[in-house]
Amino acid sequence: MFEQLGQAVQLITKVIDAYDNKDEKYDHIDTADMEKVKKAVLEKREWFEKHVNLFSQHPPHLPPPVTVSQIKSQRDSLVSTCNPIINKSKPKPKVEPPPPAEEKAKEQESTPNGPKAENEGDEMEGAQQQDGEVDGSKVDMDLD
Repeated sequence: MFEQLGQAVQLITKVIDAYDNKDEKYDHIDTADMEKVKKAVLEKREWFEKHVNLFSQHPPHLPPPVTVSQIKSQRDSLVSTCNPIINKSKPKPKVEPPPPAEEKAKEQESTPNGPKAENEGDEMEGAQQQDGEVDGSKVDMDLD
């Protein structure tokens, strides 16, 4: 169980280092929020080191100085404090609104060919009509 707490501390420490090195993945996180993360990691690291030393020096035939539930509780509190901050998504870039309809109309009028006609490009659609007629003559199709 100590390994899981140690891994969580190490992982969050790497995120702190990346933030301190101005990694663009974390540049959107506020300094105050990152200070909370640093404080939480420091507290948990101290707790971790103290209890690992106590545990390693403790005789095996006596009850342990720290229980698995205490270690898990420390890890869970670290993760619940830090993960929402370090996994905060980057804000989406602002998208400029499309130009108003008046400006679009002016752009269409200024194009050399003018606006495209509604029926333009529909020659093939009019060629085949209902009931299999093509250009006024009926097509006889043999179906199996």
